[in-house]
Amino acid sequence: PKSVIKKRLKDKKILSETKKNRQKPNF
Repeated sequence: PKSVIKKRLKDKKILSETKKNRQKPNF
């Protein structure tokens, strides 16, 4: 279903964001 794909994309985006933040912590 489309909703699942959307959720996957969202999770992927969140994962990439967290990875970025981990490399360069924004304190």
